[in-house]
Amino acid sequence: LTPLSTAFTLLRATFWSLSPEILFYVVFPFFVVPLIVIGKRWGKIVTVVIIICVVKILFDLDHALIPIGSFQTINIARSSGFVAGVVLGTLYQSKNKIWNFIESFSKNKFYSIFLIIVFFLMQSLGDGIRQEATLQFNNIFYLISSIIISIFIAAALSRGSVIQKIM
Repeated sequence: LTPLSTAFTLLRATFWSLSPEILFYVVFPFFVVPLIVIGKRWGKIVTVVIIICVVKILFDLDHALIPIGSFQTINIARSSGFVAGVVLGTLYQSKNKIWNFIESFSKNKFYSIFLIIVFFLMQSLGDGIRQEATLQFNNIFYLISSIIISIFIAAALSRGSVIQKIM
């Protein structure tokens, strides 16, 4: 659908996300769920290494597909943003020491104010930066944005945080 959306300017802003979303939902049960199980079994360091490797593989696949005309609109690397959400969901569900640390850190008022400023700067400056950038830069921007949004959501889920009170 993404190539078709270029003919419809109003739809282009919505359709770009369909490819990464469909890719993520197809891959999730076969790739992500087993990685979560492996990470829980082997520990935090292995989990971090797996996450970095998965993101790197997605970026490499996207870069390899750029020369192939119709594949350049798929944006495989943008599905790496879902990794941040999966990590956040896993941490929230487990309520382990890492989540407790996130919760205690999120209660800091200066951290919350800083996070709100970063969140709004990312949202407001993003469009201007991305229009002039390469596909690779845009994919990195989306990954960083996903991480920032996940951190913001974690703060919103943290009991007693300023962001939770605002939200």
